[in-house]
Amino acid sequence: MFLTALKMKLAAFVAVAGIDTAELPGASQEFTDILTALKADQDQFVQSPGAGLDVGKSFSTAVEKVRALAQKNDKDAVYALARWGVLGGSDINEVAALYRRAAGAGQILAKTELSLLLTQTGAKNPKKVKEGIKLIQEAEAADEKIARRMLAQLHLQGVTEGDKGKVVVEKSTAKAMALLEKGEKAGDGRATLGLAQIYSVGIEGIPQDHSKALTYLVKACNQGDGDALNSFGGRLLNGDPDTPESPKLLAKDVPAVLEMLHQAAEKGLAPANLILGQIYEQGLGPDGADVKRNVPKAFDYYSKAAYGNDAQSLFRLGNACETGILKAPGDKANILIQPDPKRALNFYRLAAANGLQEAYFNLGVFYETGIGVDKDLAKARAFFSRAALGGVAQAQKRLDALK
Repeated sequence: MFLTALKMKLAAFVAVAGIDTAELPGASQEFTDILTALKADQDQFVQSPGAGLDVGKSFSTAVEKVRALAQKNDKDAVYALARWGVLGGSDINEVAALYRRAAGAGQILAKTELSLLLTQTGAKNPKKVKEGIKLIQEAEAADEKIARRMLAQLHLQGVTEGDKGKVVVEKSTAKAMALLEKGEKAGDGRATLGLAQIYSVGIEGIPQDHSKALTYLVKACNQGDGDALNSFGGRLLNGDPDTPESPKLLAKDVPAVLEMLHQAAEKGLAPANLILGQIYEQGLGPDGADVKRNVPKAFDYYSKAAYGNDAQSLFRLGNACETGILKAPGDKANILIQPDPKRALNFYRLAAANGLQEAYFNLGVFYETGIGVDKDLAKARAFFSRAALGGVAQAQKRLDALK
């Protein structure tokens, strides 16, 4: 069972620092040109990280140009400033204000992301929660895929307010399924994966159906969803258990996994390169019986995934530059990646710009300790706050220690 219809985005679009012009219909040429220049600098750094390019400087230059464009009321520029948040020097209140401004100008992604911010920062504030839900509903009505999935999740759990349980969002399996099915038909692999997960366990009104779950899982892979690839690949690597609760639909087939991932990687799918990197870095089976460990090959795949803006791969490359990596365990004479705090910092910046919360935490540590950068406790607090908001538990502990 292989991927035969993987859908990829057209190369004409620009995807960089967590922003993809494919998701921004009508983006101005001036805004697109700024992103294109930033993408070129970041690609150069990933491909030749020892060349001395300062990603932080490139990013700061892009932020200033976008800031100037935002002053001309370019709604996508305002959204970008909000999206980049503390990386661009804004605090959480400024971020919210920027999202509000962009949303008010009709920027649909800004509505979705503002709703996330409101529900994260105001989880115990009914007014903020209701405002966030309203934004989700408005964004979904404008066909925004993330908002569609969020609204489906809200319908699965239902939302009530007050002692009398006033219904804010109706608990309705039917409405949730309709939204996910709409996403699946539109090619949203994450929505399709949601359907697979529902059928794999069964919920109220939807009986468990392992065969249907597998069909949706494979379709999500073909739609390019990285989590689906990881789940399906993991099942093929190990084979399904043969129990009444989990019938054996897939047998162990390591060659099939590798073929599937290589096909996806050749089509440019970053998550496939990430998974291949993880496989070759660790090896598979006793003493590598299934796949021999190959650290240079692993980091070649991580680099390809990083070139595609994969946050986890950028983070792994940051880890490697922070500690150094040997070509083989115990082979201290052959260093694949030299320890380099400044390069690590740049990779963490890129991972954070692509939305990885753990990268914000690591940036906070660098600025708190002065590793690879001038010590700056104000920036450290900002990064720890952002990581804590994203659910990184140790960030709150670090933040408390700085007070």
